[in-house]
Amino acid sequence: MMGSVMSPRVVPLPNDGQFDDVLSAMQVLGNTVNIRIVQFLAKRENAHLGEIIEGTGLKRPTLGIHLRQLEEIRVIKADLPPELRHGRSISYSIDKERIQSLADQHLEFMLG
Repeated sequence: MMGSVMSPRVVPLPNDGQFDDVLSAMQVLGNTVNIRIVQFLAKRENAHLGEIIEGTGLKRPTLGIHLRQLEEIRVIKADLPPELRHGRSISYSIDKERIQSLADQHLEFMLG
């Protein structure tokens, strides 16, 4: 007779709010489109919208949604604030220090 197999028990994540920022960021960075954008920008000092579209193959509306998500978690930066962008060419860059900080926080969260 074979032994019984126990199903893993789901335990609520211990989170007193300290890791809300990193959890939100990991959710955004878990999206393959967002990863593609970050990887594209990581290879450049900066890039304009048209360059990102060409380099990633994404459509403009899709790209806009994902750029906003990445800006909200401060992984990418634009050279103009949102209120000054209308009709202007915007240059995007990656914030490597922010990504490193999120990675460090994620590791601390995972390993306690």
